[in-house]
Amino acid sequence: LKEQLFLTLSASCLALSLICFTAWTREKEERAAEALAPQVLRFHVLADSDFPEDQALKLQVRDLLLEEIRRGVPSCSEKSQIQRYIEDHESELEQTANTFIKKQGFSCTADIRLEQAYFPTRVYGDLTFPCGVYDAVRVVIGSGNGHNWWCVLYPGLCFTNSYHTDIDETASESYSLVFETAPRP
Repeated sequence: LKEQLFLTLSASCLALSLICFTAWTREKEERAAEALAPQVLRFHVLADSDFPEDQALKLQVRDLLLEEIRRGVPSCSEKSQIQRYIEDHESELEQTANTFIKKQGFSCTADIRLEQAYFPTRVYGDLTFPCGVYDAVRVVIGSGNGHNWWCVLYPGLCFTNSYHTDIDETASESYSLVFETAPRP
């Protein structure tokens, strides 16, 4: 009976320690994200559902919109310039996405908006973006109940090919500045 009580108490202490450590780690990451977030603009696309055709559409809409944004905003733009472009061209971007979606035979629509959203920790090569609330361009296709895709729009780190892991030179310079001024998690 004493052994069983000892094992139960030991397991409880271990579980409590793990919970405390996890909470401490998350809080530390969120503080790091608070310092980093003002310098970053995320891009987040949510699919209508997890059906394969909706997931494929999500990636096609992602590629289309990233191309439109890259065409409309010079690569050396600041975060505020990209945000202003999105705000000024939101309805045009939505119309472009919705025309494409309809041509693909889908009845859902895309809703594009700038907002603040919570993101989990994400690693891009040797860069880690801690979990926290970031400014984001969110594209919700249909109900938005499917798996999502996200990247960092500013400084530019949106890869559309999972095998491509090079960061362009202007993005590398921007990241050096961003990560020099933000604490690491």
